[in-house]
Amino acid sequence: MERVHEIKVGKEAVAYVRQRLNEGHTLAQKVLSLLDFASGCARACVPEAETCVGFTDFEHGGVWPNGRKALEWYIDIIQEYLSGAGERMCVLENWPARSSDPCFTSFESPTVTFGEEVYHVLWAEESDRGKIEKAILEAASAWVSLGFMTSSPPGWDPRSRRFSSQELEHLAAKTEKVAIDAYDREGWLIWGKA
Repeated sequence: MERVHEIKVGKEAVAYVRQRLNEGHTLAQKVLSLLDFASGCARACVPEAETCVGFTDFEHGGVWPNGRKALEWYIDIIQEYLSGAGERMCVLENWPARSSDPCFTSFESPTVTFGEEVYHVLWAEESDRGKIEKAILEAASAWVSLGFMTSSPPGWDPRSRRFSSQELEHLAAKTEKVAIDAYDREGWLIWGKA
């Protein structure tokens, strides 16, 4: 059985995080403008048998023969985050989806929109591993996959179907961790506040 190893990655990760956020929608842009990424720490998950050489090339794959272990690592991080104190939530950007698309109504995981943008949302009641995996896979994109571990806006109803501009601003300001697809979508890079 393939085991995983978590590594810290340095300055090259900050550049990659900024690049990928710049490709995202409104929440990603707000996070990019509000957070000080240089003061945080980024981590990646790699096969345990490997050395850390080459794992700072986040654009290219070949790290995992199959990405299941990296997906399980990402699920663990979201699940652990959501089990913490406070009104924690995870917001996953669905880059290609639009609220006017016919497929919008077929998503099984909870979704919220901002204009035409679609976000999948998870909170403590949605922290079952199967529900987290479903949301990750439904939100996954061939272009960019972004996740934000943050705190819900005051008085926000999880059954709400829309984010306001002020709510997105709150989510961005309260973001503690950012998850970004890496290694040609074989894994994730997780940036967190120091």
